[in-house]
Amino acid sequence: MSDVFSTIERLYLEFRHPFPYADCRKMQVLAGDQAADLIPDLDAYFADLAGYCSRGSRIARMSPEEFLKMKKTVEKSFFEKHPQYEAIRKFITESDTPVLFRGLELSEQMRVALLNIFELHVADQST
Repeated sequence: MSDVFSTIERLYLEFRHPFPYADCRKMQVLAGDQAADLIPDLDAYFADLAGYCSRGSRIARMSPEEFLKMKKTVEKSFFEKHPQYEAIRKFITESDTPVLFRGLELSEQMRVALLNIFELHVADQST
């Protein structure tokens, strides 16, 4: 399980960068009212994932209730949680919005790693 903790710690360190305001504003211009709340929604999503990842191996000491809360938080990608932004997804590219693109890429990797930790925890509890 230590590999998974190493992964989330590494991803968290990579993820720590300024919020992609400029790229988000670019998306807001393209999508208009459809993306009016993009910045607060994305900020909350990023903060939830970063908060869990910042715990590193201390996640293993979470209570069963905290594990279930984490699972509920990370079980869906940003676009699954916020389908109203699906229309702008195609405009988020490495060349046009590189900071936003990388942030979403890293957040997805963090999300999957956290789900793996949840699954490992459940497996440990059942043995």
